[in-house]
Amino acid sequence: MPAGPCAVRVSARLRPDRKRSVKSDDTDCNPASWLTGYIPDLPTPFDENDGIDLTAFAKLCERQIEAAVPAIVVGETAGEASTLTPAEHDTIVRAAVEIACSRVHVIAGAGSNSTSQAIELTRRAEAAGADAVLSVVPYYNKPVQAGIHAHFQAIADSTDLPIILHDIPSRTIRELSDDTLARLAESRTVHRFEGWTVILPVPCACGRWCRPGFDFCPETTQPRSLFLPMAGIAAYR
Repeated sequence: MPAGPCAVRVSARLRPDRKRSVKSDDTDCNPASWLTGYIPDLPTPFDENDGIDLTAFAKLCERQIEAAVPAIVVGETAGEASTLTPAEHDTIVRAAVEIACSRVHVIAGAGSNSTSQAIELTRRAEAAGADAVLSVVPYYNKPVQAGIHAHFQAIADSTDLPIILHDIPSRTIRELSDDTLARLAESRTVHRFEGWTVILPVPCACGRWCRPGFDFCPETTQPRSLFLPMAGIAAYR
């Protein structure tokens, strides 16, 4: 298993030769320009020795890139984030950035129920070359809404990366309330709030409250009956 981020090595035959760059113009400065369409959340494959299988991981990335997705998510809740060591998380993010080779954007999972750990994961993802981070509502601790707001505010103050909020109450036992979401969306003085996307489990009225540039993205794992209403909120905005 690689010992740390400097140990990331992707086989030369797995490195792309294509030059389909997604970062060649000014649109890259606005996350809303590429946080669209289907963005897959990739699993983290392991080999028989319990190490990260970078060959299998590269194949997963390439399959999505060939399908013309705008971005890939790595090291998040679907990617065994809670059981990855810091070194393994760095390995996954750095490998994804190298494999993507500017053909797609890389979104790194950087959530934690510990604000300091979430900040550390966010900073490491930024240093590894990620284009954004996906940060989940703090789980298990059951924070009040003021605490959730303070948690995300502290993360935003620690990075220049756009932050994507992940709200999944069935797992975290706490939801991101409409009022808290509206407060976060109104933070115009902090540039790094620009282009935030929120993944909501249920339709809400926030589409009317949140400022332009604060986008909504339905999560495909939610019940099918809720997907269309959420897509409608996104389309309305």
